[in-house]
Amino acid sequence: MRAGSDFVPVPHAVLSGLFGRHPQPFIFHNWVIYPPAIKQDGSIHVGLGFALANKGPGIARELYVNAKFFPPRGGSEVKFQTLDETNWTGRFALDHLLNLISTDSYKLAPGGVAEPFSIELYLRPPFASDLFYEITFGHQNWPTLKLAATTQLVTIADAYIRFTAGLGEPHAETRKGFMDEVLPLTDYGRDDLTQQEYDLLLGGEV
Repeated sequence: MRAGSDFVPVPHAVLSGLFGRHPQPFIFHNWVIYPPAIKQDGSIHVGLGFALANKGPGIARELYVNAKFFPPRGGSEVKFQTLDETNWTGRFALDHLLNLISTDSYKLAPGGVAEPFSIELYLRPPFASDLFYEITFGHQNWPTLKLAATTQLVTIADAYIRFTAGLGEPHAETRKGFMDEVLPLTDYGRDDLTQQEYDLLLGGEV
């Protein structure tokens, strides 16, 4: 296409518009991580914020997030907290499930970021089962994406002992190692997407 006195490649959004296709949003997730810390009752507290960002050229509407988080049975517990009740509505269920959808008037602009909820995890012995979480999210014009991970109770117990064995405040490397072991923050599940959708996701184009 001609731009002033130059000829430049046609942007993807412009080319799509010529064929009646409006620019599409591209939604991906980010984690907001609060370093793990030992509390007075002996538990290890981990705080996580879940954020959605729009990297595409289109406006995202009707965003949704579903979260399942099951801590180890025994002394551990998890708490969800909604962070934007003005623009998101939903419900909690059975203390471990969260369903959120954006209000009809809410729009996530290109380059915009939304943080609909956070997770407060308290790990304390005894650990009687594995840790499991699953998060699905999307919007009206994009397939549902899924994040999921399971951590075995033996791994959790060993990591807990090592993290609480040192004196004083744990070092940054110790915190990171604990997070990598106990709460792996996974990326998109490849099997949930078609090859074309996966290629677009990696390339950041729509």
